[in-house]
This record gives sequence, C-alpha cells and structure tokens, in this order.
Amino acid sequence: SGRSIMELTGHAKEIFGLDWSPNCHQIATGSADNTVKVFDLRKLCSIYQIPAHTSMVTDLRYFHANTSCISGEKDKATVDGSEDLLMDVSADNDDGNENGGMGRLRNDGQYLATASNDGTVNIWTAGDWKLQKSLAGHVGKVLSVDVSSDGSYIVSSGYDRTFKLWGPED
Repeated sequence: SGRSIMELTGHAKEIFGLDWSPNCHQIATGSADNTVKVFDLRKLCSIYQIPAHTSMVTDLRYFHANTSCISGEKDKATVDGSEDLLMDVSADNDDGNENGGMGRLRNDGQYLATASNDGTVNIWTAGDWKLQKSLAGHVGKVLSVDVSSDGSYIVSSGYDRTFKLWGPED
C-alpha cells in the first residue's frame, strides 16, 4: 500500500466527508456543493446524487438499524426467506417536507445519516435515497455525525460547542 490506486471525481466543490457502504463496493461522499454522491467502485463512477441539504455536507455515516431515531416502533416481516425490519416512518417529518404518506417502508435496514452546515442531520434510506427524518436542534452548523453500533442512537456535534444524542421516538 502507500500509493493511490484510484481517483474518482464528480463534486463541484470540496469533499468533507465519506463512508464505505456496507456492501463494500460503494462509497458515499458529502461536499460543499450541498450534495451526497454515491460512487460505485466496480463501475468507477458516481451512480447517484442526493440533493441532501441547503448548505455544505460536513459528514456522513452508513448504518444498519434494528431500532432507530426514525421511529420507536419496530416490527419484523419475512421477505425472500429472511427476516427484515419494517420501519414505521409515518411520524411527522420535522423539516417541513411531506413524506407523501409513505407509512411503513420495507428495506434491508440500511440508512445513511448526513450532517450539514444547515443545522440538520438527515436520515436517508440507502438504495432509494428517500429522506426519512430530519433532526434539527443545533444552533448553527452540524460538524459531524456518528451512529451507535446497533443503530439505536445517533450522535452529532455542532459549531455551537455541543453534542446531541438522538434516540428512538416513543
């Protein structure tokens, strides 16, 4: 190692955060151009762009949720012979955007949390990249985000010199 073996471009401005997808062949990047791009290392290109925030994306994390900050309610279902999580995302979205009454979503439990200078942490379903929840509470910029290993809690730090621990809604 010790040498660069690949270089991918695509953002209009600087990249501030990145994370490996759990599938090990995609990387998500967050940029000062207010977007998140998902790059496929097998195809050597960007395969998706999320207009993630109204200001620069400062950090991001993939996570798998058994429970999550999206909803305190959980239920199990069998899909293709495996047990997958059903997330109830019918709760109000605090960012003012409608979720279109999506109700229960079936996915593999993979999500992406993004932090931004717009003062929010957004949670997206990985794969279809739909906004599930926007967490607002910092005064000013959100600088970083991380998720507990079981996906139950999200922690964010801000320019306001605080960190916030976000838990499941009851």
